[in-house]
Amino acid sequence: MIALLIILCYPCNAGEVSVLQINNTHVSSHINNVVSMIKKINHGTRIIHDMCESLEEKYSYISGSNKPSCRYNMSYLRDNDIILNKIDESIRTFLISEKKTMCKEEKVECGTLSVIIKMLDLINIAIDVAISSSNIEVNLELIEFNLMFNVYTNSLDNIEILTNITLSRSKANLILRNEKEKILNLISRQGVWKLGDTLSIYIAEPIKYTFVYTGNMIGSTLGSTIGSTIAGVSPSVSIGYENKIIIGILSILIFLKR
Repeated sequence: MIALLIILCYPCNAGEVSVLQINNTHVSSHINNVVSMIKKINHGTRIIHDMCESLEEKYSYISGSNKPSCRYNMSYLRDNDIILNKIDESIRTFLISEKKTMCKEEKVECGTLSVIIKMLDLINIAIDVAISSSNIEVNLELIEFNLMFNVYTNSLDNIEILTNITLSRSKANLILRNEKEKILNLISRQGVWKLGDTLSIYIAEPIKYTFVYTGNMIGSTLGSTIGSTIAGVSPSVSIGYENKIIIGILSILIFLKR
């Protein structure tokens, strides 16, 4: 049995690392799901910190800068250890403050920040869930991590969704829920298309080729037989290759009508 060690960094500075030991867990049994989760966490973390970096810093003599450090640490695997880095709460506070300003001014960044904040919460929740028990896959499924991550990343590239969120701030959750339903319907249709392709490849096409081969064989046999019979009865009569094919097809049609 291999022990799986998850190290949670929040933030990952000296003296601030908490360690959770989960015993009797086969790392190899869910390594693909863990790697997929880490890749999504890192991708989302880049988006969030890049947005933090792009926002303008506001400075006052009394309170100083309102902008936290936008540097980020990547989550990764180290031998049998999983190193997970949560996004600092100061970044979330900064993004919320900026979102309020953008929404008042009805800038499209209002929609962008609304989605990014939801992505930030999803990532931090996923990390909390990952360290709460050894059954990472089930817990991620319960919070719909993969589905909602796709909803948020797709929404960030959809100017119509971002504009609708900006102009209808109170309906942001409804708009994103509709986008979630669209993705679910798309996944469902892709499943039906995949099933149709499978049936076509493994069932329909073999049946088709069997009938084509059988028809060709019967037509060729009948054509040759009829041609040989006629040639034997009347040597003076010769039938061309095309006529033999026509006679063969007519014979098949007559046979099928019986």
